Amino acid sequence: APAAAAAATLSGLGGAKGWHLSANAHLEIVSRVIVPLALSGTSERAVANGKNLTAESVLVQALVSCAFPSPALMAAEGALPFARGAPSEVPGPWDASPPRPPPSQPGGALNIHDGGAAERAERWLALVGKCAAFVTQGIAGGSATLALGVLRVVGSLRNERVATALMEAALQAFLSHKAIESLAEASTAGSLLAEPLAALQDKPLAADRLVLACVEGRAPLAFRLLMAHQAQLLPSLEAVRWLPLAIASVRAAARLSPPASRDFDVLPAWFAAVELILSDEWLVEYSAAQQATLAIAKHVHAAARLGDGGGGGLSAALFDTRSDASAGQSGGGGASAGLKLAARVLLAILSKATHDKSAGLHGGPSRPLVLLDGPAEARAHASALVKAGHSADAQFRSVPRAFFTALEAMLARPCTLAEWRAHVLATLFPMAVYLPRV
Repeated sequence: APAAAAAATLSGLGGAKGWHLSANAHLEIVSRVIVPLALSGTSERAVANGKNLTAESVLVQALVSCAFPSPALMAAEGALPFARGAPSEVPGPWDASPPRPPPSQPGGALNIHDGGAAERAERWLALVGKCAAFVTQGIAGGSATLALGVLRVVGSLRNERVATALMEAALQAFLSHKAIESLAEASTAGSLLAEPLAALQDKPLAADRLVLACVEGRAPLAFRLLMAHQAQLLPSLEAVRWLPLAIASVRAAARLSPPASRDFDVLPAWFAAVELILSDEWLVEYSAAQQATLAIAKHVHAAARLGDGGGGGLSAALFDTRSDASAGQSGGGGASAGLKLAARVLLAILSKATHDKSAGLHGGPSRPLVLLDGPAEARAHASALVKAGHSADAQFRSVPRAFFTALEAMLARPCTLAEWRAHVLATLFPMAVYLPRV
């Protein structure tokens, strides 16, 4: 009840003409009122005590709307106008008429108190950054209920970069909660993306722009969700329409770089891209498909710091002997040992599968592959994986031994992409229990 009353108050303030808050006051409200209120009102305990859908909707709308104010609404003094709006509208309280421009000085110059357009833009960008940080941190630490609520409305935000940041935070929270619940219930089968996908169906998505924003903002879980959203359309399409969409997905994945602090989150999207390439509908003789395959291979190779990422680098068998510091001069930090090993597996599968398809062997992603029977490049990656298991290098000694225990046997026997995916994601990253089901 208190949450519902507070939410209604937040929704109804302002009247028809709106009001102004300073940027600092707004940040205080976001960080000390709206975020805690949303976390409390959508907690699992609150839901267990009786779900108030209206209060929950208003709280989520208030939280999401605070992540991105409109630049046109920054007043001369650094204040922000608010106006009353329906709870179903996003971004809600930011939808107000711009304030009247300050009077100009003689000669048409702006009043000195205005600070100029550049200064206002700078203040606005600083405010957006702080608001988005408060909101995303709150969502990432919130409940699965809050995460699904965010996913239901985030597609309506006018700024795709902010939308994908909120999607990423929501998925981090949801997947972590659901994976732990599944472990407690001894249920580890099925995808964890079913509920997030259902939440996305509530509103139309500008999928192309969101995918681009995921690439630019390094939001791999949001990218994977959008891939799954698009994959729902692919089975119903004819091959002539399926292939261009699949190529576009793979080329987008070939630009998706791992975030430094959670580089493992990129792997579900990379595996999904390889699954598309292994599909029988993927025509290896089609030049655009060949270019997309090469693009994802080169990108995985370079992103995992496996040596020279240039044109001839894909056949380099051994791990890069340069330090991560020197390898990272081209951008980004050094890849984790787990990501390097996972990348080796992906590249070996990709090399073997494309070689077999060129030879007329088909069967799709479910066709088992013997990586040691592949072309020279696949065998080189397999050899590097085995060597890593016996390496004295500290980075590989820290890798869970469960990965190496079954490695040599899996390399020598027929294994499907799904088997490799499950083994890699479960053994290399046991702390991210959700990964095998994303």
